Amino acid sequence: MSELVLGIDTIGRGGSVALADESGVVGIQTHDPDLGYAEELFGLFDDLLADCGRERRELTAVAVLSGPGSFTGLRIGVMTAKTLAFGLGLPLLAAPTLDLVAAAAGPGRWTAAADAGGDMLWAAPFEVDASRVEPLGPVRRVAPDAIEGEVVSAPPVRIGHPVDGLAGPLAALAARRRPPLGEVDPLALVPEYAAVSQAERVHGLD
Repeated sequence: MSELVLGIDTIGRGGSVALADESGVVGIQTHDPDLGYAEELFGLFDDLLADCGRERRELTAVAVLSGPGSFTGLRIGVMTAKTLAFGLGLPLLAAPTLDLVAAAAGPGRWTAAADAGGDMLWAAPFEVDASRVEPLGPVRRVAPDAIEGEVVSAPPVRIGHPVDGLAGPLAALAARRRPPLGEVDPLALVPEYAAVSQAERVHGLD
């Protein structure tokens, strides 16, 4: 059976959804950051499927970024992916954000970076080859000028080697069952925030 995977990236305000098969990305739809994910996400899926001449029944898996990322976007993306996978009876695949950023850059040693809010970045070092995406250190919240090594970054960050978007690489790697994607239990997947929310910091939980 040919693979057709839906990839969901909602880690920031300007996320996207993508379809991919074993040959690569079939189509992408970008989220309007002026609208809430809750208002638009299912409409994006339907528009994407229609533009690609495909139907939901053709999907073979759903893939999502598990974080870190925007609290609201990440929560909605993970919840939606779980709902689709459970409702359609499909495998759910997930990848940590920075692992996916490094994988999207291809083989090499990379410091992957993503927006952490407040002019800060999430960053972690990785070694990537054809069969693995190996973390070489912990995820840290750092200032941009504190990042070392060969950097690859996710939107909206534009440092080092920026990745155009994450939904496409996410879906394409999932369609080929390549690392860092792994199948997860939809009921068990929870977002990886990596830090408490702003509201929690205000109440002294940081």
